Amino acid sequence: MTFRLMVVVAALVLLLGPAGVPSAPAQTLSPEESRAQGEQAYAAGNYVMAAQWFKAAADKGSSSAQVILGWLYREGRGVPRDDQEAVRWFRLAALLGNAGAEYSLGVMYDKGRGVAEDPVQAASWYRKSAQKGNAQAQNNLGWLLEHGRGLPRDAAQAATWYHQAALQGQSDAAGNLGLLYLDGRGVPRDRARALRLLRQAAAGGDAEAQRVVDRLEAEDRRAAEERERAQQRRQDQQRVAEGTAAPPPPARRRPGQPHRRLLRRPL
Repeated sequence: MTFRLMVVVAALVLLLGPAGVPSAPAQTLSPEESRAQGEQAYAAGNYVMAAQWFKAAADKGSSSAQVILGWLYREGRGVPRDDQEAVRWFRLAALLGNAGAEYSLGVMYDKGRGVAEDPVQAASWYRKSAQKGNAQAQNNLGWLLEHGRGLPRDAAQAATWYHQAALQGQSDAAGNLGLLYLDGRGVPRDRARALRLLRQAAAGGDAEAQRVVDRLEAEDRRAAEERERAQQRRQDQQRVAEGTAAPPPPARRRPGQPHRRLLRRPL
């Protein structure tokens, strides 16, 4: 190997690190600049480099970068899948008051990923995030309240959180709230409102909500047809009572039916 080639190889090793892995990002950038570099790398599909940029920002205290890094570990994107490492980064960001991290940490407790399953802790973290306006956390907190998981069962409180999430366009929450109105649980029974909410959920891709909408609309069509028939019967009865009923139509022969002839018996 010539001296010049050795210099080129050494430069590549310094740039890429061992085995061609990109070297750590420059530590002179601010957390915001490092996070922006990570977003660019992620958009370009370079997940390994993105993870390194996000970690550089996370190490400097960027809670948003910590959430993203936790998500990368949870999904195994650019780093080995590691739920415990994901929980660690979510917790760091949650302790800084990041609503997305609080929601994500609640999910990990809810599903038992990286930590022991604990619906009480899940509800606690969902509530922190929901109070900051996170629509997904509001929906999940509502679900725990509706089903009495980690919290006392309370359909009225569940409806309140579902409503707040649905106002932000959260389709799952719209479907959940629609079912409460349909059954009259925690809210007054209101079929029309239930149908509007379920249509909103179906438009967001909720297949179960679409099935309920189809069933309710079919019931409405049958009810409308029955009302029309009942109205016609009442009108007919009224005309008969008033003596204005139209005479019955003359009997009509079936197509192809021959005239019947009276045959006289021979005398």
